[in-house]
Amino acid sequence: MQHSTSSEVFWFEWERDTDGYQIEERPNLGAKILDPTTDPATKLIRARGGPREIMNIRDHQAIFKELAETRKTEAGVLQFANRYGLLGSPPRGERDRGLPDTLDDWRTSITVFRRMVAAGDAQDWPVLSHWFGEAQLGRMSAKLPYWHTRGPVLHVVPNTLRSAIYVQLAQAYAHARKLRKCDARGCGRWFAYGAGTGRRASAKYCSDACRKAAFLERTA
Repeated sequence: MQHSTSSEVFWFEWERDTDGYQIEERPNLGAKILDPTTDPATKLIRARGGPREIMNIRDHQAIFKELAETRKTEAGVLQFANRYGLLGSPPRGERDRGLPDTLDDWRTSITVFRRMVAAGDAQDWPVLSHWFGEAQLGRMSAKLPYWHTRGPVLHVVPNTLRSAIYVQLAQAYAHARKLRKCDARGCGRWFAYGAGTGRRASAKYCSDACRKAAFLERTA
């Protein structure tokens, strides 16, 4: 694992089920729900139980943008979950603290992030500050997991992926990060570009894989 520098105070790693996620009814309420009119508060988003992939927040620079664009349908929620995991995912190594997400919680989170992104994009800082103040960040922990010749490196770790995305959003607008959506067909990821990001101002793709896929599509 690459060690962080002293400037990377915010740190979050979590696990994603590579087999994906599914929507179920709450325990003891019956079989898997197929009726779209059923109360979303009774529905849970659960991992399918496949192999786990370790995810790191620094490798996904604008998850908050994607969450704000997520449709509130079951299909939309599952698409986001299959890409990033559960909003309630705890930090790596603390899986026992995690609980299944409810569909109602996801829809509420999407609404809040849409409002925050709209305020941030419009540079309406009082409104953004208000919504961030209302955010359910939960507790955060401080750790000293690594050290170098100058001493230990401080990491502030959110307690869930949802909290980490809130912090990511605040950092993006506080530091005026330049963000762009990947041009590759079917990707939809947002990424940071410009000085200090490793991507040129003219970058159109979020990764080498997307750049190569776009090239092959153009030359097919």
